[in-house]
Amino acid sequence: MFLFNDSQRLPQLHTDERGMMTFANCVCVLLSALLFTATINNSHIANRKIERQNAADAVAQSAGVWMARGMNSITATNHLMGEMLSMVILHEAVGGKKQENSTSADEGTNKSKKAEDPQKLKRQDNLLKLAYQIADGIAKSGIIKAPDKDVYEMVYQRSGGQSQIMAEATLLDSKMNLKVWLTRAYQGLAAAAVLKAIPYTRAAGEALEQAMLLLEMKVAQEYRTLKALHGIVDQLLPVKKLLRDQMLPFAKKYTTDVTRLTPEIARATAIEIGEMNGVTADLFPTPGMLRLPIKIDPLAISHSLPTPDTKVPEPDPDGCGCPSETTAVTWDQVSKMTQLARATFPWVNYHRKPVLDGLAATCQLAEAKDFYFHWSNGYSKMIIQEQQQPEGNDPNSHLGLYVLEGYEGPDKGYERWNIAEYSTLADDYFTIIGLAHQKPPFVIGRPIFNQEHSDGMLAYSMALLYNGNEQERPEHRIDPTCKRLVPIRQANVGMDTLNWYPGSRQKESGCELRPAGSQNGENRPFELLGIGLPADYPRIQINWQSKLVPATGHRLSQLKQAALRGEMESVSERLLDVVPRSLTTH
Repeated sequence: MFLFNDSQRLPQLHTDERGMMTFANCVCVLLSALLFTATINNSHIANRKIERQNAADAVAQSAGVWMARGMNSITATNHLMGEMLSMVILHEAVGGKKQENSTSADEGTNKSKKAEDPQKLKRQDNLLKLAYQIADGIAKSGIIKAPDKDVYEMVYQRSGGQSQIMAEATLLDSKMNLKVWLTRAYQGLAAAAVLKAIPYTRAAGEALEQAMLLLEMKVAQEYRTLKALHGIVDQLLPVKKLLRDQMLPFAKKYTTDVTRLTPEIARATAIEIGEMNGVTADLFPTPGMLRLPIKIDPLAISHSLPTPDTKVPEPDPDGCGCPSETTAVTWDQVSKMTQLARATFPWVNYHRKPVLDGLAATCQLAEAKDFYFHWSNGYSKMIIQEQQQPEGNDPNSHLGLYVLEGYEGPDKGYERWNIAEYSTLADDYFTIIGLAHQKPPFVIGRPIFNQEHSDGMLAYSMALLYNGNEQERPEHRIDPTCKRLVPIRQANVGMDTLNWYPGSRQKESGCELRPAGSQNGENRPFELLGIGLPADYPRIQINWQSKLVPATGHRLSQLKQAALRGEMESVSERLLDVVPRSLTTH
C-alpha cells in the first residue's frame, strides 16, 4: 500500500524485476520438480526390480543346482549299490549259503546241478571208496603202482560218515566232477592191471596205467585249486557280510535321506539367498510339495508288470522278433527288468571275467568255469529277488532303487512326460520356480507419487532340472515273455537314475543273441541276466544339471493358485490368467 502511494516509485513499478516471478516460471519449476522426483522414484523402483529379479534368478538356479546334486547323488549311489551287490553275488556263487554257514553238503538240499540230493553225493563217495580199495588192493600184488592215498583222502573228503564239503553251488558241483574223474582213474588202474596181466595187452595196460596216474595228478591239482578258492572265499566272508548287512542298507538309507533332505536344503538355501539380497524368497512347489522327481522302482515292489499305457505310442508294429521260446511273465522274469538288476548285472558280468578265465585255465576236469558262470547268473536273480522283498511300507527294508516319476516299466524312454503333448507332466516333475518378494519401495513426494500395491512386488524365475546325456527312444520294446528280453542293451536315455555312458548302435545291432564286443559308439551295458555276453567295463556319466528357462503358463497358473507364504499369496493372485510369452520370464 505504501508503494502505491509513493508517487515517485509508482511509475517504475512495471520495470522493477526484483522479487518477481512469472506464472509460467512457477509452472516450469513445479514441473521440473515433479519430473526430477519421478525420475528418482522410477530409477529407485527399476533398480529394486532388477535386484528383485536377480534374486529370483539366483533363488531358482541355486535350488535347481541343489536338486541336480540330489539327483546325481541318487544316481551315483544306485551304481555303488549295484557294484556292491555284484560282489555279494560273485562271492555267494562260489559256495552258496552252506559255505557262509559252514554247513555240510550232506544236510538238507543243495543248490547244485550235480548233487542237489545229498544222497547222490554219498553214493558217489561210496563208488570212489570202492574203486580206491580195489585199485589199492591190486597194487599190493605189484602189478600196478598204488594210488596216492593222500589224493584219495583229500578228494573223498568224508569223516565219520559226514561230508566235509562245507559248500554248495560251484564248489560242490566242481568237486563232484572231480570225484567222478578220480573214481574213473581208479577204475582205469584196475583195468590196466587186467591188461598188464595178459601178455598181448601188456603195453596197452602200461599206457593206461600211466594215463590214469596222470589223471590222478590232474584231479589232485584241480582239487587243491578248489580248496584254495574255498579258503580265499572263507577269508572274504566278513567283507561279503559287511557289504550285504551294513553297507548296502546304509547306502539305501542314504538315498532315502537324500530324497527327503534335498528339497529342504534347496528351500533353506533359497531363503538365505533372499536374505542376502534384501528380499523374502521362497520356492514353488511349496513346502511338502517340493520333492525330487523320483520314486521306488514299481517293478521292485509289485512283482508283476504294470498295465501298458495305451496313450504312449508304440514303436514299429512289426517289432524286432524274438527267436527264443516264450515263457510266462513270472517274478523271475520281472526281476530281470528291475532297476537293481540293471545296475547290478553289468558289474557281475565284468568282475567275474578274471575268475572265469582263472577257472578255465586251472580246472578243466572240474568244469568249474561253466559251473561258476551258471551260478553267478542264478545267484544274480536269486539275490536280487531276495534283496527287493519289502517289509511293510518302510522304503529302507529292501533294496528297490529309485527311478524317475512317471516310469512304470519295463521300457525306458516311453514315459508319458517324454511325449510333447504331455509336456505339462514334465513341468510338474522337473521344474522349480524361485520367488522373490519385496515390500513397497519408498517413494518421494507422497501423496502425489504413491505405490499402488501396498502388499509389495513379486519376481519369479523358473529352473529346469534335466540330464545332459542323450535321450533316445529305443527302437524295440522289451518282450517280457521272451527269455532274452528284447532289446539286448539297456536304453540310451539320459533322463534316468542310471546314467550309463551315452552312445548306442542298437539300431544297427538289432536283436542278435550274442552280439560282438564293444564297438565304437556302443557304450550301453546289457539288459539281460545270464547269457554269454562280452564283459565290457560299465562306463558311467552322471550328468544331472539345472538351467533357467522361460516360465510356462501351466506352471504360472499353478503358482497363482498355490498357498504361498505371507504376502506372496496376495501378490501372486494378481498374476495374469494368460501370461504373454514376452512376460514368462518375470
